[in-house]
Amino acid sequence: MTCKHCGKELDYEADVCNECKANETEKEQIAPAPASAPTAEYNPRMVGFKPALTGAIAAAIAQIVAAVSIALLYSGWFGAILGLLFLAVAIVFCVPATIMGIHSIMLAVHQKKAEQPLPVATLVLGIVACALALGTAITVPVIFLTWLLKLL
Repeated sequence: MTCKHCGKELDYEADVCNECKANETEKEQIAPAPASAPTAEYNPRMVGFKPALTGAIAAAIAQIVAAVSIALLYSGWFGAILGLLFLAVAIVFCVPATIMGIHSIMLAVHQKKAEQPLPVATLVLGIVACALALGTAITVPVIFLTWLLKLL
């Protein structure tokens, strides 16, 4: 084992360095790691990243499902039934995506107000989740009404 202060070799169970006379346990108490320093467990720039990413993925899935439903709606009666089911699934995916997106944006704003580092990735993914979910929530009724008017 080596001394953390001077780098000299220490005895196996020594608490005090023979060269610099520094106590190993005292040095750790004198200079602790700063509380705001990123660690493996906590990085202030990544606060809320997982919910934001989940919301963005859910919104992207809603967009894909809505696009598939368009093709299904115009492919016969069985396809129309599946298309309507897919439209409902797209709306179901929009709800949690919107909630997670708004939560992520609010979390980033709260971090900024608390003078903490801004979690940029969380903010961007929250905005993406809200934008995609809003686009899907607007597109799905338009698709449904267009299909319904075509049937009449």
